[in-house]
Amino acid sequence: MPLVVPTPVPAYPPAPQPTDDRVTFSTKAFALAASYEPQRVAFNTALDQVFSNSQWAQFKAQEAQDAAVAAGQAASNANASRVAVDEAVNDVREALDAIKAGPVASVNGRNGVVVGLQEALLQRTSTAADNGLALVAGSEYLLSVGSAYTRPLPAGVAGNQIIFNSAGGWGSSLFTLSRANAAHTINGVADNVLFDTADVRRVIASCTSPGAWVLSVS
Repeated sequence: MPLVVPTPVPAYPPAPQPTDDRVTFSTKAFALAASYEPQRVAFNTALDQVFSNSQWAQFKAQEAQDAAVAAGQAASNANASRVAVDEAVNDVREALDAIKAGPVASVNGRNGVVVGLQEALLQRTSTAADNGLALVAGSEYLLSVGSAYTRPLPAGVAGNQIIFNSAGGWGSSLFTLSRANAAHTINGVADNVLFDTADVRRVIASCTSPGAWVLSVS
């Protein structure tokens, strides 16, 4: 139902005038009378077109109203989504605040404790080629012993952890776990630890405070 331009109604032919002679008067009168039916048809056509345009306008007005309602609903949905996002952000912030206020200062050097979650340790290897290089907190090492070498524990912070998994050769007394500083301790003793037991396959080093490490076997 497209919008149309109404067809123009043609003008009537000239009307007869009192001053016309008889022949002219009669000619104009017959022509005027003959134009009445075409004019009626033209008027009806134009009226149909005007009515069609009014229906088109009504249809477009309904479309606009529907679009306004849809826009209002979309705006309402968007606002509800924004509120939900704001609530989620607030929940996350509150959770982070709760984590940072956790029962310990840090885990693997990071603030806060999340119950039920465990931070994955970085997987690394250690061989005699790494002799003298400080161990990295938050790592799990596959420790190979083919020749004698030493690696120091870092100073660390409470909650740091380093895990050693045996790749064989631990009973050969070739690997020494040392300290970064002479004042640091391992299991409460200011001394290094020699790996000399083949039966042990996994050792966990946990930092209880800077420079203080505790070893456990699992």
